[in-house]
Amino acid sequence: MTEFADVGAHCAYDLCKQHTFLPIECQWCKKKFCKLHRTADDHRCKDVKKDKVDPRKLTKRKKLRCKVKGCKTKIGLMLIKCPKCNGGFCTNHRHCDLHSCPKDITGNHLDQDDMKMEEIADNRWSFVKTELQQNWNKQVLITLQTE
Repeated sequence: MTEFADVGAHCAYDLCKQHTFLPIECQWCKKKFCKLHRTADDHRCKDVKKDKVDPRKLTKRKKLRCKVKGCKTKIGLMLIKCPKCNGGFCTNHRHCDLHSCPKDITGNHLDQDDMKMEEIADNRWSFVKTELQQNWNKQVLITLQTE
């Protein structure tokens, strides 16, 4: 247990002092507490501001939306960043030609790297296709010779 002594912290509450691996810091006094004494009431925090904050006045986190004008799609975990313009888009507008990418200066919306990748993929598919055909032909010949 001594090898983990530097991980985590001891609860700052006087009556506890329990070693916790996931200490929670009080937002007012900035001391670290265990999960039993994490709230200001639980550890009798003296630095708590007594001003009650109106929950209606708290600002809500603004939901991310697709950057395409007119698209109202809310982006949650599916934020897709364009590698060229660095904008956040929904799945419908993730390609450069669909969101009128200002950094896309090629006329056909494919740069040299994209064209090379497509050519490599085509070459791989043709290689796999010929290998499958050759193996199939060998199997057919073997079955014909055994009959």
